Amino acid sequence: MKLLESQTLNNLAKAFAGECQARVRYEFIEYGARAQGYKQLAEVIDKIVYNEFNHARMFYTKIQDADENIIKNIQIDSGYPFKEKW
Repeated sequence: MKLLESQTLNNLAKAFAGECQARVRYEFIEYGARAQGYKQLAEVIDKIVYNEFNHARMFYTKIQDADENIIKNIQIDSGYPFKEKW
């Protein structure tokens, strides 16, 4: 079975979206830590942000490897948390 025609591709797309959102959430936390003067904490969180970026990059690269042609759209339906208050 080709990756392009599999549930795995859909799962990779969901994982990519989740990693992108996680990165942004960590950036919010980093911003808040810096604004409150917690520079060392912000630097640690910045490393986490970089890791989330790399996770997203790996998923994106694998998705791109699914086909030689442009993959125009992958329809995903997934839930993501919006409960945190910054």
